[in-house]
Formats: sequence, C-alpha cells, structure tokens
Amino acid sequence: MGAVISIKTDMPCPNCHEPMEWQSKSLTYDGFYLGVAQTIPLSERVDGEMHGLCDSCGKRFDVELARGKAIGVRQSEPLSLPLLSSGS
Repeated sequence: MGAVISIKTDMPCPNCHEPMEWQSKSLTYDGFYLGVAQTIPLSERVDGEMHGLCDSCGKRFDVELARGKAIGVRQSEPLSLPLLSSGS
C-alpha cells in the first residue's frame, strides 16, 4: 500500500466551488511513484489520480490528472463504515 500524498492546489470542489483538500496514493512525479508521505505542488510533472471529500457539500470526487491538468472528474460515493453494535 502506497503512502498518502497531499496535493497542494487551488482546485475547488467541482460541485460547490469551495476550497478543498486533495490526496492520492497513486500519483507519479516525473514518472516515478512517490513512496513517502509528503505534500507536493500540482504541476506538469504530476500524473495519476487525486481524491477529495468536500467539507462544505459532503461530495467526494476522483480527478484523473495528466501532466498536472484535470482530464476527468467523477463524483463517487462517500466511504461509509458499518456501524458497530456495543452489545452481543
């Protein structure tokens, strides 16, 4: 499992246009996978996919990147965890 990479970008939420944070575990930088958790700027040296969950509207997005540009954006379902019961 790869390291979580934070992406420094001013790309807002595609739905409500509020600022949001983006992360990835599958980016390449100059063609190499990043194996250490770090923050990188979004630039033409970055390819892969980044993910974000908007705190303002609650929507989750996956963005495909090529040379630092968004070439595909899709809304995905927020991750949900099963509720654990305290009894039994």
